[in-house]
Amino acid sequence: MGVYRRKDSRTPWWISYTYRGRQIREPAGPTKRIAEDALAARKADIARERFDLHDSKPSPLFRDFAEVYLGYARDNKKSWDRDVQSLKHLLLFFGNRRLNQISSFLIEHYKSERKTKVKPATVNRELSLLKHMLNLAIRWGKAGTNPARDVRPFKEERGPIRVLSSDECERLIEACPDYFRPIVIVALYTGMRKGEILGLRWTMVDFERGLVHVEKSKSGKTRSVPMHERLVEMFKGLKRNGEFVFSIDGKKPRKDIRKPFEKAQAEAGIYPRCRFHDLRHTFGSHLRRNGVDLVTVKELMGHSRIETTMKYMHSFPKQKDEAIATLNYHSFITEGESGRSGSSRKSL
Repeated sequence: MGVYRRKDSRTPWWISYTYRGRQIREPAGPTKRIAEDALAARKADIARERFDLHDSKPSPLFRDFAEVYLGYARDNKKSWDRDVQSLKHLLLFFGNRRLNQISSFLIEHYKSERKTKVKPATVNRELSLLKHMLNLAIRWGKAGTNPARDVRPFKEERGPIRVLSSDECERLIEACPDYFRPIVIVALYTGMRKGEILGLRWTMVDFERGLVHVEKSKSGKTRSVPMHERLVEMFKGLKRNGEFVFSIDGKKPRKDIRKPFEKAQAEAGIYPRCRFHDLRHTFGSHLRRNGVDLVTVKELMGHSRIETTMKYMHSFPKQKDEAIATLNYHSFITEGESGRSGSSRKSL
């Protein structure tokens, strides 16, 4: 067994090993280190009797399969643009490997290296994409196994969820520039996600019935959110510039809102800072604080499970104070004891 270099091959580094008395040679990758990792993976599979001679046959290069996958994603996934970003990093590591050369050992190696550069949540999103791609490769007859199934994702720590007070919401709205203020108002009065807001078309704003129709939600289901009177007034005051409500050139929806949102928070004195998605948390939490039942909040926010809705619900300091103030053990004990006989007390 060993690694060696071939100058006449598109893949410069190869590996050689013996399986059941048969000498097998196969391309491994662009560097000696990658070839050594591939050979170690083959040795491990053979030792654990998990190796199949079929695995050593040529299969598509990951970079070639990635192009096929992206074509599929564009037609079938709403978030395919996120896959483009994740694939950039997967391609740097797996691009010159064939699908049947990708092992759980190599994926763990990738996982460890990426953790030194990005947050665990980012690594997990990339591993999830890799797992999905390999599942499709199996379905399409391009791979026999999915080694990503054996790789555990990193444990993610949930960051603090920021819920703005009513005063903070008003200050934020006032601090926004004219072109950005309507976007924040829609977020706070509908609980729509950023992508749903930026993709909002005028055909989805139903003035006759007073509804905003969300056609492309995360769950894939459509939903309708009643329009608050402030929202109706705001929509009627906007100039129509093409099919999208929030557009720069009248043809494509606005995309980058990070800078105006951060600037508006600074001018409004919002601290600690919040993410744009926290406006959705604020919407759901204020509904609950005002006594709206969970089922209604679930429908308005477009959650598929009530458990998800419950994660968005947060108590306010004032609510906690009011909850404690409802306790009155003293009067309860006094009333109870006044009606008891002495013998009953002894029995306790």
